[in-house]
Amino acid sequence: MTQNNLIKILQTLTRKEMTRFRDFAQSPYHNKHGDTRRLVEYLSAIYPDFSPSKTRREAVFQKIFPGQRFQNRKLAPVFTYARRLLEQFLSVEQLAITDTAADLFLLRQLRARRLYNLYEKKMAGLAPKAVAATEKTENPAAVAFEIAREKDQYFNQLYRTEFNRNLEEKQYWLDRFYLSEKLKDACELKFRGQILQLSGDLELSEEVLQLVGKHPEKFSDTPQIIVYFNIYKTLNANNLSQYFETMTLFKKHESGFSKPELQNIYNYFQNYCIRRINEGDERFLAELFKIYQSQLEQGLLLVEDYLPEWHYKNIVTTGLRLGENDWVRDFIESWKGRLNPVIVENAYSYNLASYYYATRQYGRVLDLLVRVEYTDIRYNLGAKSLLLKTYFDLDEEEAFYSLTEAFQKFLKRNRLISDFQKAGYYN
Repeated sequence: MTQNNLIKILQTLTRKEMTRFRDFAQSPYHNKHGDTRRLVEYLSAIYPDFSPSKTRREAVFQKIFPGQRFQNRKLAPVFTYARRLLEQFLSVEQLAITDTAADLFLLRQLRARRLYNLYEKKMAGLAPKAVAATEKTENPAAVAFEIAREKDQYFNQLYRTEFNRNLEEKQYWLDRFYLSEKLKDACELKFRGQILQLSGDLELSEEVLQLVGKHPEKFSDTPQIIVYFNIYKTLNANNLSQYFETMTLFKKHESGFSKPELQNIYNYFQNYCIRRINEGDERFLAELFKIYQSQLEQGLLLVEDYLPEWHYKNIVTTGLRLGENDWVRDFIESWKGRLNPVIVENAYSYNLASYYYATRQYGRVLDLLVRVEYTDIRYNLGAKSLLLKTYFDLDEEEAFYSLTEAFQKFLKRNRLISDFQKAGYYN
């Protein structure tokens, strides 16, 4: 039963969402089926433990139809209806994320019912320009366009013989929506091409770039256009001034971007810095460090409320290379609690050992690395490499050569390690 689609979706809910879904299912407006209410009530009670023993069809059947003989054909429709109800709940939850979307639906209903006074009062608080400046969707211009389009439809319904600028306003925001999306996609295509060594082209991208490049002042009221245009130039350039100009511009308009967009944009800057560092430009280490700090402050690196272990490691490595030892020591401890419990001990002990090595506390490095058995192959390799460097720095020749021999055998025998990785460790 754990492979049932209803259960799969429920496993992704938070406790708060599960409670809200239970309340949603209990509402007679949304659900008039008593069997479905009992099913959802039971699933909410056992959340988050949807183990096979608790979701076995026979066990669930008795919770819904106590005392009756098991009939799968009677149970299956209840699960189907509960899944549809859950899908409806998720749609309602998504709608609640942005007030503007709900406002637009309300405006359409008011217009359809010819409640024009109420319509105009509601529309008065939804000026497209104001919404575009405050909306935290991935493209505020798209929301402004939808409002302008609704205004124009209202005008056509009532005042066809009068002149107004609704159509011009609609086209104004449509242009900004289109240009910002084209530039965003151009940046993503360039970024993927650099990471995956692929080439591609977007129709009309050059025309868009030329238009914005010739008349940047026309689009100064739309941060998405100006910022993505400059990010594209940064990804295509190899000079310091373009990077810093773009970063300054982005910081000026950062508050106008949604969280998913901020994550993408910081990722562009982050990978640009890493590329420059790999090319030998150590000046970008400090930039990379600042980018990591900004992302940490805003929670942009979290995935399902956990800090991914490799971000944890990369931040430690970057900080140590810059000599930010005190900051790194505090980071290792303060962010330990945000690591996934499954990997926390491996990640914490390895990165703490890296800190001890960087600060020449070799005895503590040995204490950590010798007594901890790393279950992840990547930590295992990193720990052995760090041990070798520690033995070398301590002039522990016997331990160094013994581990070198054991490490070489480990690399030869382990089929999970690629030839490319092996070559790096052999060197």
